[in-house]
Amino acid sequence: MILGGVVVVLVVAFLILVWKIVALGMRREPSHQQALCKRFELRAPIGFGATAAVYRALDRDTKSEVAVKILYKSLRGDAEAVRYFAQEGKLAARIIHPHLLRAHYYGQRRNAPFIVFELVPGMSLSQVAAMRPLPWRRLAVIVLQVLDALAKLHEEGVIHGDIQPENVIVQQTTLGQDFAKVIDLGFASARGCTRLTQAAEPPAEVHGTPGFIAPERLAGLDPDGRADLYSVGALMYFLLTTRPVPDISLAPEELGVPAPSVMAPGARIPHTIDVIVMRALSDVDDRFLTAADMAHALREALAQPDHLATVVPVSETTPLAASVVPLGAIEVPDAELPHAQATEPSPPFFGDVTQRVATRTPVAVGLGVGLVLCVVAVAALWQVGAALGGGQPIAEQAMNSAALPGTEATVIRHPAPAPAVPNLLPPAVPAAPESTSIVSKAGRKSRQDDDPRVSEVRRAINRCKPLVPFSRSTITVKADPSGETLIRFGGHEARGELGLCVAQIAARTKLATGEQLSFKL
Repeated sequence: MILGGVVVVLVVAFLILVWKIVALGMRREPSHQQALCKRFELRAPIGFGATAAVYRALDRDTKSEVAVKILYKSLRGDAEAVRYFAQEGKLAARIIHPHLLRAHYYGQRRNAPFIVFELVPGMSLSQVAAMRPLPWRRLAVIVLQVLDALAKLHEEGVIHGDIQPENVIVQQTTLGQDFAKVIDLGFASARGCTRLTQAAEPPAEVHGTPGFIAPERLAGLDPDGRADLYSVGALMYFLLTTRPVPDISLAPEELGVPAPSVMAPGARIPHTIDVIVMRALSDVDDRFLTAADMAHALREALAQPDHLATVVPVSETTPLAASVVPLGAIEVPDAELPHAQATEPSPPFFGDVTQRVATRTPVAVGLGVGLVLCVVAVAALWQVGAALGGGQPIAEQAMNSAALPGTEATVIRHPAPAPAVPNLLPPAVPAAPESTSIVSKAGRKSRQDDDPRVSEVRRAINRCKPLVPFSRSTITVKADPSGETLIRFGGHEARGELGLCVAQIAARTKLATGEQLSFKL
C-alpha cells in the first residue's frame, strides 16, 4: 500500500512538470522576432572569434541550416573593422572553390553587419590534433587541400593573411577521408600596393595569429603569396610537433630553428617533410615561389615509401608486455587454503539480515525510481525555461555580442608614431653627421633619404629573417675608426645565424669613417 501511494504521488508530480514545460513552450516568442531580415532564424551559438560571433541558423527560404557571422557591437563604429568585415563577405561570395568556405548573403540588421555562410559540420585542425602530433601523411593530405585553396586565392590576387589551425575546418567524407575547408577571409589583403581595404597607406595593425605571421609582415613590408606559405609551414610545424615555431631571436646563441623530426623524434617524420617545412619557414627568397610548387613537393613526399622506423612505439615495447603477469601463473601455497576456509563466516549468521533487506527492497527501488524521475523532470524544466521562457532571445544576444577575453591576441597593434616635440635636454651622445639618413618606422625619411644604401641594407637585412626583438629595433650602420663597417640592433650585436648573415652585409657595405646610417625595418 505504501509503495502504491508513493508511485501515484510521483506520477502526478511528473505530469505537473510536463504540463509546465508545455506551457513554457506556448509562451515562446514569435520566431520572426529571432530572424535576420525575416529569413535567417538564429538557433544557437557556434563560436566566438576575434571580431565576430558565429551562430547556427535556419534559412527559411531554402529550409537548410547555415552559419551566420555577426560583427561584435564594439566594432560596429569602427569604419576599418566594418570595411574588413564587408570585404570578407564579398570575397567569400566571389571566389568559389571546393576548399574555401562560401558565403551566400551579406546584410545588416539594426546597424549590425552579418554574413551568411554554408554550414560546415566539421572540426578545426586544432580539435583534430587534440594536442597530439598529427601523423605526417594525414597532415600532408590536408595541407595539400589548403594549398589548393591558397592557389585559388593567390590567382585572384588575394592573400589570406591568417592561416592557422583554427581557420582550417576538416570534415569526414562518406569514405572516411579528410576534406578541408579554409575559412575566415576577414584579414585578407591584395598583393602589391593595391589593397582591398582601399586604405591610402598600410594599416597600423598587423592582423593575424602570433606564431603564424611571416616575419616580413611583422617588419611592415608589403607581403605576397609567400607570406601565406610561411603560415602553412608554421601550421605544419605546430601540428607535427605540438609546439610553435621557436623564436630564435629570444636566444641569439641558437643557430636556427630545429627541424620537426628533432622536436618530435617519435613521430617518424621523414627527411623530405623536414625539408618542405623548413623551406616554407625560411627567408622569403628561399621559400617556394607558389602554393602549387609547395603542393608538388608534398605530393612527391607522399609518393615515397615509408622509411624504417627508428623509434618503437610504447605499445610495442617488451617491458610493458612483460610487466603483465597472467593470473594463472600465480601459485598459491596449499597451506593457506584451510586458513581461508576457516575464517569464512557461516551462512546462518547472515540469515536474518538477508531476510530484512529483502523485505525493504521494493520500497527502496520505488523511491529511487521516483527520485530519478523528479530529477530528470526538473532538469528538463530548467533547460526549457532557459531556452524558451527565460533569458534573452538569441537574436538579442547576437546583436549585443562582445569579444571573449583573449581573442584580441589575433591583432598585433603597432603603436602610432608620437608627434615630434622639441628636445629640451642635451644630447647623451654626439649628434650624427650631416650625411646621416634616418628613417622612422612609419616610413617618413629625413635628409638624404634618397641614399640607395639605406634601401639596399634594409632589403638585405630582411633577407636574413630577423625576428622580434631585432625586427623592431633601430638599426645603426656605421664605420669604426679602423674603417670596418658595423651593424647594430638597438646598440646590440646580432649573434648566431642572424649575426653571420648581418656580418656578410656589413662586409660589403662601405661607409666613410664616422659616417652613420640609422633606420628601422
